[in-house]
Amino acid sequence: MERSKQTQEKSIPSDGDSWRTRVFDSLSFPTRILKPDGTIIAVNNVFLERYDENEDEIIGKTCKELNRTHFPNQNFPCTKGEECPLCRVVSQKKGQSVLLHAQEDDGEQHWEERVFSPILDDDGEVDCVIESIRDVTNIKRLEKMYSDMRQLIDNVVQSSVSGIIAANRKGDIILANEAAEELFGYSPEEIRHVNIEDFYPPGVARDVMKMLRDKKLGRKGKLPITQLEIITKQGEKIPVEMTAAIIYEGGEEVATAGIFNDLREKLAVEQKLYESQVKIGQTEKMASLGRLAAGVAHEINNP
Repeated sequence: MERSKQTQEKSIPSDGDSWRTRVFDSLSFPTRILKPDGTIIAVNNVFLERYDENEDEIIGKTCKELNRTHFPNQNFPCTKGEECPLCRVVSQKKGQSVLLHAQEDDGEQHWEERVFSPILDDDGEVDCVIESIRDVTNIKRLEKMYSDMRQLIDNVVQSSVSGIIAANRKGDIILANEAAEELFGYSPEEIRHVNIEDFYPPGVARDVMKMLRDKKLGRKGKLPITQLEIITKQGEKIPVEMTAAIIYEGGEEVATAGIFNDLREKLAVEQKLYESQVKIGQTEKMASLGRLAAGVAHEINNP
């Protein structure tokens, strides 16, 4: 413990301001130190390099003055009649952050996160504020891409004529499209409070999970097209054709999803077709009997 303390003391220069300056300049994002009134008293090297400025041209100016020069396309809260985050830090003595969005002259979207951290004096008052400027454009673009992707998937799911349902491991419904709500007879609010087992006759939900985990029926976690019955809110049994899959995360089961197609119309058509075929068969039999009777009568009348 003593050796560790001695090593730490050797690693820190005797001049306290020297190592603090090195820490300040080692920050990987542009940083300014402001007085409570917004006057800039220090900037790190990253800030100077990013905005191609000399320290003498910055120190002593206010953040409002430099914001107009360095960030002409940004809409700062103080320029829109809103409370400045620096003012909130001084009044509340707590860290604040603000996300700024701008459209550059070339049409590119740009986002910055400004983080304001107070440094208090011995009396607990704000002595100065550290402002860190972090470019979060790539993060926001990824978030938008992810959001757009989710919206596209949601549109595909909701526009499907097949009923689509997803449930967590407890069986709670976490997704249901309009076709599923119509098929099972539940409103969007009601279906969120139904357990997946309520959609099947007793024991069928567990049988479906067994089939999903059975590699003999196909790939693990995948259920080939299967015919079974579901139960609606009104208690009606409906024949459906379904496929299902287990959703994995890190190798662990986290949810299941199923796609349901109502077979009533298809089975009704098949039944009518079958009945027609039976009638045709009966008609052909009657025609054959008629021809046979006519032949017999001819033989009798013409021995």
